[in-house]
Amino acid sequence: MSVLDREVLALMRDVAERIIMPRHRALKATDIIEKADDDLVTIADREAEVALAEGLRNSRVSRSAIPTRPCNGRRTSVRNSSLT
Repeated sequence: MSVLDREVLALMRDVAERIIMPRHRALKATDIIEKADDDLVTIADREAEVALAEGLRNSRVSRSAIPTRPCNGRRTSVRNSSLT
């Protein structure tokens, strides 16, 4: 495992411990937003996303690889045309 891998893993653990786990099974109705039918996002999701992005910006990861604003929460896939 590289230094970068360990740094990202430590960040993920920290965010899980500080933001996600304290809210596990403890969310209030006001902490949950329905973006679309059957597509929910919680306050923990949003705060974790911000903390991960900030932590990655401060790490050795290239700034160009990290969004400068929170993602819209939609799952997308990237298809490399050279692989098809």
